[in-house]
Amino acid sequence: MPEVPFRPAKWPFFYGWTVAGVGTLAMIATAPGQTMGVGVFNEPMMQALGLDRVQMSVAYLVGTLISGFLMPQAGRMIDRVGVRRAMTWTCVWFGVALCGMSQVDAVAGWLGGVFGTGLGVASGMAVLIPGFFVIRFLGQGLLSVCSNTMRAKWFNRWRGTMLAGCGVFTSLAFSMVPLAFNGLIEQFGWRGGWLVLGGFLLVVMAPLSWLLARDNPEECGLVMDGRDWDGEPVSKNLDLLMRREFSVGEAVRTYAFWVLTAVLAWHSFFATGFLFHIEDIARAAGVPKTTLMALFVPAAPVVISVSLLSGWLVDRTRLKYFGTVMALGSGLMAFGLYRVPAAGGEWWVVAGMGLAGGCYGLMINNTNPRFFGRLHLGAINGLTSSVIVLSSALGPAVFSLIKVTTGGYRAAFVVGVVVGVMLALAATRADNPQRKIGDEVA
Repeated sequence: MPEVPFRPAKWPFFYGWTVAGVGTLAMIATAPGQTMGVGVFNEPMMQALGLDRVQMSVAYLVGTLISGFLMPQAGRMIDRVGVRRAMTWTCVWFGVALCGMSQVDAVAGWLGGVFGTGLGVASGMAVLIPGFFVIRFLGQGLLSVCSNTMRAKWFNRWRGTMLAGCGVFTSLAFSMVPLAFNGLIEQFGWRGGWLVLGGFLLVVMAPLSWLLARDNPEECGLVMDGRDWDGEPVSKNLDLLMRREFSVGEAVRTYAFWVLTAVLAWHSFFATGFLFHIEDIARAAGVPKTTLMALFVPAAPVVISVSLLSGWLVDRTRLKYFGTVMALGSGLMAFGLYRVPAAGGEWWVVAGMGLAGGCYGLMINNTNPRFFGRLHLGAINGLTSSVIVLSSALGPAVFSLIKVTTGGYRAAFVVGVVVGVMLALAATRADNPQRKIGDEVA
């Protein structure tokens, strides 16, 4: 019922901008399920559960892997029931799951008492694996797909401009997450921190999603961008011309889908590994943990600048170039981490985070609707999200394995540089499949 409790068509301005706002807030609200948020809680939870770093990484890996495998089905569900309903219920259950994370040690102790094992590795893993699965599936997975799919359906020619503006707020918020969540833990303890975050999802985000989210402009009696472009000059950017809708099966048979998804997935893999072990990486480098956490603050202006510039350029040029820049940014980030604590190392990290982060939102929100259309967008976004989530699952485990085998993380940073360069080269050939379709198909 898109006209309950009000008619979006009667809104004083194009309702797509309201959708963009609530979608951006929903993206920010995924932070507790993102590695940048989970990673801050790792150290106190490890102590409470009596687990070591490898065991924590394995629990995170298994929970996230299960989440990733379910994302394609979740994307199809969004296409079937609509974004408004999916986003509202996701916020409700995500909030409940975050509150539940505050009790993992109590539940693990109860399980240990039932089975006579006490609070140990088995009971800790038995609680953490489903816990990580639920918050990763609902946060990084489902809520992100809802936000990205909804915003993409409301804009076409102005999609880049909209995403650039939204990216400013998302980047500022995410840059503050490690320090803000660390502050929550210091103020309320790690249990209280989870409860505060869960309460925000339940009390703020769930009602806002029902009140303001809408699936697409057509169901509200509106059109994309808030206006018809009939009679206007055709865009000179061939990347913006939509000749036909792709099914999921057709999308996965294109080179561009896999290469640009790989760019997003690799950044997720590497950034997740870094953020999950950020305190230990700081220790290995001989710097305080706040030194690495605080890098997100100077990186924010770089992310915002890149995001705004990219948002202006993306409607005028080809998406594959931003995939190249993003892959190079991931490589620069790895290069900087390899050099820390040497002079200049931290600034290479900031530059890499800025380039990759500034292009990430643009790539994940623009690529699928521009390349494959809107008809099956939820399902295609769900598959992309699945690959990204699965990659993020492997990051912490691989970083742990490298630490165990080599005694440090520097080998991971070398691999990060090499893969970043390789993906940057591959992205230069990731052309929009719509360009290959003749006018007769249109």
